Amino acid sequence: MNYKIAKAEQRYLQECISIFYEDYNEVCQSNHLVPRLENNDFITSQLTDLINCGLGFVALLDDKVVGYITGWPVNEFFGTANGVFVPLFGHGAVKEGRTKIYQSLYSYASEMWVEKELINHVITMFCVDKECIDSWVLLGFGNRCNDAIRNTDALPEFKVCGNYSVLKVDKVHISDIIELCLQDYRHFKKAPAFMVGHDKSEEDIMKDFKEWLSQDNHHLWVAYDDGKAIGYMRIQETGESFISAYSDMMNITGAFVDEKYRGKGVSKILLDNILSWLKQKGYYLCGVDYESINVTGSNFWNKYFKPYTYTMVRYVDNRILK
Repeated sequence: MNYKIAKAEQRYLQECISIFYEDYNEVCQSNHLVPRLENNDFITSQLTDLINCGLGFVALLDDKVVGYITGWPVNEFFGTANGVFVPLFGHGAVKEGRTKIYQSLYSYASEMWVEKELINHVITMFCVDKECIDSWVLLGFGNRCNDAIRNTDALPEFKVCGNYSVLKVDKVHISDIIELCLQDYRHFKKAPAFMVGHDKSEEDIMKDFKEWLSQDNHHLWVAYDDGKAIGYMRIQETGESFISAYSDMMNITGAFVDEKYRGKGVSKILLDNILSWLKQKGYYLCGVDYESINVTGSNFWNKYFKPYTYTMVRYVDNRILK
């Protein structure tokens, strides 16, 4: 089939929303842990803003919308080049011909984006449709980040190599984890992640964590070995995905274990303590977002959580701008 590609306009909004919810329903049927949020006002508002950005396009078949893609412009996006971020609700395609629809949309949209010197392209997508994922891989995209989910049941029985304690702590204990935070920043700069962020001093880390922990429903657990902090894990109400805002779900948004204590069960006892606390508080879902390119963390989260989104990235050769 030949699809007509047209600029996204507000008159196509409701058709785009319907396509998104068709995709969303597929995910909920495939992964029963993913909650079905009837947050149509949020999706309507966000898609309205996205269409107004002017970077979106629709695929038409007999004047009916069968797919769409739209995103936000981002300066210095995963590097020094500017780019486009297509969020989870910023794209969709009907099931029949989905691969061809996405190929047609991206071929057209990417030309327009590169003409505007937006050359780093990032898209978050549901990951239950292997054909869809494969179609983006063939377009040059690779996975970078995941959103994943699990219930709050206790972990299967596991061994811990040491006599460690885990405490839920408040702001006065933040100084205990400063060295762990510095290790965390250094860890992400190493292979294979090579993630470069802004260097932070101990004072910056203290300030950031205190501000974070002072916010409503933010919680921090620390693992200790004979009084020394060897790992931490933190949770809050929302994560990276709009689905993480589900009222019966809390989300892990940071974790790190001292390299010398890895493989000894420290991450497991931290997670198990959090799951127990969540269950006591009436939450039955726990989410996490993590970098798939951080092999150490990714291997751990994939054992206990089921991904429901991938964030895929393509870096266009910047010599094309010349």
